[in-house]
Amino acid sequence: MIRLNCPDFGLRDPRRLWQRYVMALGLVLATVLVGHTMYGNALRDLNPLLASVNDVNQQQILGNKILLVLRNEERRPDGEVLNSLRSSVDLFEAAHDRAVAVAQRVPAVRAHYFDASGPMLDARARDFVTAVRDVLRQLEEGVPPDLANSALWSFQDNGFQGYLTTSVRLFEEAALERTARAYWARDVLTMTALLILVLEAVFIFWPIQKAVTSAMDRLSRSNRNLREKSRVLSSYAGRLAYAAFNDPLTGLYNRKKLHDELETLLGRGDLDERRVCVLHIDLDGFKEVNDRFGHAVGDAVLKRVAEIMRSRVRSSDLIGRIGGDEFVIALEHRVADGEAWVEAICEELIAKISEPLRVLDVEVKIGASIGYTYATPEMANADVLISNADIALYSAKRAGRGRAQFFTGSMRAGIEQRQRTIREIEGALLTGAFKPYFQPQVSIRTGAVVGLELLARWQHPERGLLTPGDFLPIAEETGVIDAIDTRLTVDGLDFLASLHGAGWDGLTMSINASARTMRFSDYPARLKEAVVGHGLDPAHLVVEIRESELLADGEGQFAANIRALSEAGFRVYVDDFGAGYASLAHLSALNIHGLKIDRTLIANVAAERTEQVVAAVIGMAEAMKFAVVAEGVETPAQFSALQRLGGQAAQGFGIATPMPMEEVRGWLDSYGARERADHA
Repeated sequence: MIRLNCPDFGLRDPRRLWQRYVMALGLVLATVLVGHTMYGNALRDLNPLLASVNDVNQQQILGNKILLVLRNEERRPDGEVLNSLRSSVDLFEAAHDRAVAVAQRVPAVRAHYFDASGPMLDARARDFVTAVRDVLRQLEEGVPPDLANSALWSFQDNGFQGYLTTSVRLFEEAALERTARAYWARDVLTMTALLILVLEAVFIFWPIQKAVTSAMDRLSRSNRNLREKSRVLSSYAGRLAYAAFNDPLTGLYNRKKLHDELETLLGRGDLDERRVCVLHIDLDGFKEVNDRFGHAVGDAVLKRVAEIMRSRVRSSDLIGRIGGDEFVIALEHRVADGEAWVEAICEELIAKISEPLRVLDVEVKIGASIGYTYATPEMANADVLISNADIALYSAKRAGRGRAQFFTGSMRAGIEQRQRTIREIEGALLTGAFKPYFQPQVSIRTGAVVGLELLARWQHPERGLLTPGDFLPIAEETGVIDAIDTRLTVDGLDFLASLHGAGWDGLTMSINASARTMRFSDYPARLKEAVVGHGLDPAHLVVEIRESELLADGEGQFAANIRALSEAGFRVYVDDFGAGYASLAHLSALNIHGLKIDRTLIANVAAERTEQVVAAVIGMAEAMKFAVVAEGVETPAQFSALQRLGGQAAQGFGIATPMPMEEVRGWLDSYGARERADHA
């Protein structure tokens, strides 16, 4: 028997050498198998963590999208926008559920989501989802939601985004911990395998070397795969960081990054030696481009505008896109440069953006309005500066657009007054302070009462009875006009139905449809449902549309709704005809039934030239089978002139002033008695 001159490792008997070979091979294979298993487990553990990083970032993007739509859309978004919002909040909640499922398995992240001593991110996220769905429900039901007080703003105002960012960090730290653990296990197992292989090489002979070489090759491949996955993870993290601070379309700073950079710029102090100017830029006519040519062209326009801005400012200046077509630029310059330097940049930006742009083989024309303000040593707050620039921008757009406006303190006072009026209007809706008033219309030929025009009045607690000129512009801008129109129309239909029941069944009622109302495609169907529900016929209702609004719409939704109203049996009149530039030839292409001649023409109808104009309008209108109503009749001479010229009906203070419904029936009875006496 051959004896090995070596320590007793159980190999003194050469006949048992094969057992050592098997053990050595088994040890190597076991080591490799354990290594592969641990690596696989580590990679499987990494995937949910990486997916959670993506889910939480998706929550941030979706949350910002939801708030952006609710902030910039009209108070009553259309169905497509509502569907998009519903889809976004569903995706937000699904991403949150997936992140919570992974967080349950990671103690540090679980505490962030659920511990009462922490932010309790799970409860905050679900509160946000509930708040958004409440707002969507209110919008679907036609109830204007109180967005200013809604809990959904906690997404920005109460650190919600910061908590989501912390979640991303915690998930990334957990992923790095799992990766480090995998590296440690790999190193330990690698050293163990090497030690076994060295011992086997020293004590068991060369044949074991082949097994060692094979094991090392497998370990090397696993190591390369792990390094590649780590490289992909690092690249992904870099892209996530870029997306967190940059607008994905234009590459400019997003709102958060711009705010942070502006705070840093202002925090350097010495604002008595240098100037920091904040510009708020809004594109004029961009919505029309988007609606006409589609979002692809709209996106291309936004990218071209971003290029123009980059080319007109220095690389050290800040540029951000903070909304759909809204941008903010922060310029830093020497005091010696003066304000003329900024004014020149504003004029250059407006001029360049206003030039025709050719994108995606389409030539478009937009414009730009700018509001700007300066930081001072006493006022160096990014939020305040951006707010002041926004107020100045609003003033520029109100002044006619295509201009730059510097912020002044009086502008803020005007905005505050406007916001106060908005709150009063919303309160008036809740308290029923908007009242229906009616102005009679009489036949020019016979003098008989033929109809009533429904008019809005606001019984203000301090200012008394207000006419539409005092509140209509703001109501239209804010979208509250929809609720006012709906409430008054229902009240008017109730009253008209009661008049018909009392024997005045020949009366019609005229209602004014706002530009906003006429852009809702379901308006004709809703109006018909309301009329039929009151036991009335659509022929009893005349829908009046202002001439200026009809011209602004061209062949859009107005034309489609006019056609639908006519097909439903309503009569459609053009209000204030003669105040704009609509031609009868243009109106003939629409389903129009009549015209209301503007009061400015009727006021001077006794003058020869004006009488000729009115006679021409009436003659051509009647030739085209349009009914003609004259408004603003205040004197017997005007009424007599209209009797000579023609037309169907007249209304004005000379016939009757607008009156509340409780006075209308008495007036009708009194007027009817006088009319019978006149014809006796």
